[in-house]
Amino acid sequence: DRLYQVQRYEAAIQKDPEFAMAHAALGLAYSSHIYSNAVKGRRHYERALELAGRTTDRERLSIRASYEADLGHEQEATRLFEAYLQSYPNDIPMRGSFARMLMLRDHCQDAIGQFQELTRLVPRRASAWVNLATCFGHLGQYRQALGSYAKAFEIEPTWMTSDNLNHEYGFL
Repeated sequence: DRLYQVQRYEAAIQKDPEFAMAHAALGLAYSSHIYSNAVKGRRHYERALELAGRTTDRERLSIRASYEADLGHEQEATRLFEAYLQSYPNDIPMRGSFARMLMLRDHCQDAIGQFQELTRLVPRRASAWVNLATCFGHLGQYRQALGSYAKAFEIEPTWMTSDNLNHEYGFL
């Protein structure tokens, strides 16, 4: 549950105000569509970047990629995500974040490659199959989209009647 995660990160910062990764996690959470608080998100990201000297190279690259993506700096975020995934190709959350960024920025062809890799790494990740279907649908590749929805609904059968998924699937 995202609310619980945010509460845990807030508690971590209370104990250690210089916990860079907790600030980065809060930056990501507050910048998301769930909290929609870009100002608070940016403040936490910037604090995480100030504290980057306390992190590993991997953590620092992760923070920077997420921050640039949330700022809408697409080229820089893409460069950073690609560098990160070159070094850590099996990092599921980062690959998912990169794929979603590409999808949301209307780069569905590139997102498809990332979502396909994600479904290869974690075949039972229903959300990856749904996002793959969305990308195929946007590109008019309806047969592939329907196949991806079928995989998602095998994993999460109740999603077939879920509000927006039901509409997307039905229109397809």
